[in-house]
Amino acid sequence: MTTGDLQQANEETREAWNQNAAFWDERMGEDRIAGEARSHRRRDRHH
Repeated sequence: MTTGDLQQANEETREAWNQNAAFWDERMGEDRIAGEARSHRRRDRHH
């Protein structure tokens, strides 16, 4: 494998990572917000 091959593979991996990042950012952001809401509801019940 040449340096050029490695650079090509790195670029392809980075592109795939970036494409997946948008999906996971959206998904984890929603889950995190929902989790915080559940946390607040539980805390409110105890006060």
